[in-house]
Amino acid sequence: MRVNVRDTTFPQMKGRTLETVRIVDNLCEFCRQPVSSEQVRGKAVTISTYDDHHNMLARAAAHDRVEVDLEENTVYVYDHAYPCVFHQECLKKP
Repeated sequence: MRVNVRDTTFPQMKGRTLETVRIVDNLCEFCRQPVSSEQVRGKAVTISTYDDHHNMLARAAAHDRVEVDLEENTVYVYDHAYPCVFHQECLKKP
């Protein structure tokens, strides 16, 4: 079950090594809905001190959404990008 990283506490996260997964949704320039999505696995993060947890919360502010799956020990980082892609339907609209 995924929860917002801001809803976690240090005692809940202490001693965990979390794998990072970054998910970037490429949005249509017209309708702002996802055209495609890219998923990249990153390095593992270990939470051993209060500062580790605080740093993770501070870094989460730079992303659109950050969720933690405590059962799978995974952090999901979500971002949006506008790489000049369009839905074909959006291009056909007058």
